[in-house]
Formats: sequence, C-alpha cells, structure tokens
Amino acid sequence: MNSMNDVKRLKPGSSEVEVDLSVDLESSNINSDVSNNLKYTKQTLSTTWKPPAANGCAVGLLMGDNLHLHPLHAVVQLRPSRHYINSGGAEKENVAMSNQNNHMEPSTSGADKVLQLLEQAGFLSSDVSSRYFQQMATQENSTINFELSLYDYIATLCPGVSHDALAKGPSKRYLLSLPVEKRLETLLIDGPTLHRFSAIKHFAPEYSNDELLSFLQQHAQLLQGYWVPKSRLLSPKGGPDSLARNYVLVLFNKRLKVMSADVLIKKGELANRVKNFLMQFALETKDLKGVSYWKFKELPDVSFIKKFPNVVKQQEEIFKILDKEVSSEVEKYKSSKSVVRKSGVKNAHVR
Repeated sequence: MNSMNDVKRLKPGSSEVEVDLSVDLESSNINSDVSNNLKYTKQTLSTTWKPPAANGCAVGLLMGDNLHLHPLHAVVQLRPSRHYINSGGAEKENVAMSNQNNHMEPSTSGADKVLQLLEQAGFLSSDVSSRYFQQMATQENSTINFELSLYDYIATLCPGVSHDALAKGPSKRYLLSLPVEKRLETLLIDGPTLHRFSAIKHFAPEYSNDELLSFLQQHAQLLQGYWVPKSRLLSPKGGPDSLARNYVLVLFNKRLKVMSADVLIKKGELANRVKNFLMQFALETKDLKGVSYWKFKELPDVSFIKKFPNVVKQQEEIFKILDKEVSSEVEKYKSSKSVVRKSGVKNAHVR
C-alpha cells in the first residue's frame, strides 16, 4: 500500500465512506494476469449504510502502565468494492468515481478516523500511526481534575454500560442457589439500582419471558426501559423513604433531565431523602449557563421498549396512579411537615 496516493472521501449526510488504497502489484497475493487485464491498480473500500451508534463502546490505549479510554460514537465497516469487475473495467470505474466525487466531499475529520483505524491495522506508515497514538494519550504533565467517582466516570464515558455494573452485590452463584422467586427478590433488593430485562433473564433461566414479566410487574416498576424494585419491596412499612423514592421515580419517568429548580421538596428531612435518591438514579451537573440539573444515569433501554410495548403501556398507567398519590402527599408535606411523620406515607406507593 502506498499512503501517498491513497484517497479518502466522506459523504456526511448519508455517512458514506470510501477509501482508495493503491495495490502492490508485485505482491505474491496478486494475480498479475487478471490485474493487467482489468487495469487493477487500486482497491476501494466503501460502506453505503449509516453507521449505528456505538453506545457503551470505547477504545483503550495502553501505554506503559496507563490506560487511556476514548468513547466510540459510531463504528464503520468498510468492504471491498467490486467496480473493477463490471464490464468496461477501469474506464467505467473512473466514470462512476467521477460522478460520486460530485456528491461526496473530501474528508478531513471523518476520513481521518478511518485512516487512523487503517494505520493501526498496519496498512500505513508507523510514523503517522505513532502521531495518532500520541494524540490519544494524555501527557504526564497535564492535570485532570476528576470530580466524578469511578463508577460515574465510566457511566459518563460509556452511557450504555450500567452505572451499577461494577458495584458489589450478591454473586450469581449464590443467587442461583436460591428458589427462583427468592432469587429475583434478592437481586432486586441487593443488586444494581437499575436492571435490564436481558440481564435479569440470566438469573431466571427456568422462566419464560411471560413468566418473568409477570413476576417483575408484581415486584418492580419500569423506568425508562429498566426495572427497579417497588418502594414497598424496599420499605414494606412505607414512611418518608417511600415518599421520597417514589417522588424521584415519578420525576424520571417523565423525563431524563430534571432541573434542580423543578424539585419541589427543597428543605427539611424529606428533602435530604429526595436528594439521596436523586443521587442513586442521576448525576448532578450544570449546563453552559451554570444552571444545575439532574441527568438520568442511563440512556433508555430502547430494545425493551420496542419489544414489549404492551408492558410499557401498562406501566405508564401504573405511574399515573403513583403520580397522583405522590403529588397528594407532597402537597400535604408542603402545608404541614408533621403530616408526613404522622401518616407514615403508607399509601404513597402502588400495591
């Protein structure tokens, strides 16, 4: 491959990428008779589909004992083009390439990323590749002010990775030793804050989808495509914790981003409980104007939402009931804080 003669093209609107790589005609892998007849002097790698989002994926660069992580926003698969096989050979290919060039823009950023992958695969010069590696690594004399915990940092870097995936909890071996219903209850209570349906299935292999969904709807609620234990499972007697937790669940069922100004409970014991649950489900941050808000720690589990629309609809009806109950209790709390302590907030959850 001759990097000096290689050509890169990118069409941003449709995410089409093409890379022309010159061919080493002296290589033992080339059939010289065929290449001469077809005037085959270059190989075109191309893709004509829009790359999917690469949520949850990152590239790791290990330099010494330091690991540098970079999130991937899309993954492009390049395949060999077969223009040279069509009748007319190189002449027809040149016409086609000329027409494509009228619509495809030379790439500086997108194609450079493709070039970077090719270089790392060994297609191009090591000097150029080394420069890219250096750009991917933080210099030792640069200072990074980490304000996030380890788990929050990984969740921010790769949103598709569950924030609680690294958190400690009951081992799978222990859970599988329990009867299935006890096993699932223990997982909901002592496991991660948010549960993907696809992950829960690994802990209940004897259940069909319908059986597992039936269990979950009795003991958990669906929040942005994730299952979370009902508050009564965590606090059977109700109380301020149930009200605070349900209040937070209602907020994030409506939207992924909750402005701090929209959190109505701002002072007192209940406000501290609300903040505690906000920290379990979201990250506190600020926008460009310095306005504080809470951002849900995960992207919605779209795969579950699309696969089980009836369950999603049923859960939305449940949340409507919960919203009314929570709103009523919050109004009582705002008018008289003593009401919460006396009532115990036993009704502030869906049974």
